[in-house]
Amino acid sequence: MRPVYVFKSGLLSGEFNLVCGTIDHAGMYRLQLDFNTVDGSRGGTRTPPVEAVWPTIVISMPPIHVAVDSAVRVSVTLARPPRCTSLHADPGRFILELVYSGRVETKNGQRVVEPRKVNLNFQPIQPSIAY
Repeated sequence: MRPVYVFKSGLLSGEFNLVCGTIDHAGMYRLQLDFNTVDGSRGGTRTPPVEAVWPTIVISMPPIHVAVDSAVRVSVTLARPPRCTSLHADPGRFILELVYSGRVETKNGQRVVEPRKVNLNFQPIQPSIAY
């Protein structure tokens, strides 16, 4: 992430907002301020960590489906739609895995399940924002 410059020369204190979409991934963030003075001394300070979390996402499929009979309707629902889009050129992608757990069989008295994964790649969903 590139640094965000928010202070004009001579401004010593104040408040500002990080624009919605600046933080577009879940994880730990900290704001850091480094400075150099005219006399050559240096300093800095930073905030305590802030945790960004993903919104609640619910994925669902029908409980029963006949194999190779028809398409399977998958529903992806956000508890609350995003209020802005990412400000970054490449916000990433979502990976949805369809995991096949195989038929549960018994071989030599042991239950056997052979899982297999199919990756389904999607580009980020850009919300429609009403202003």
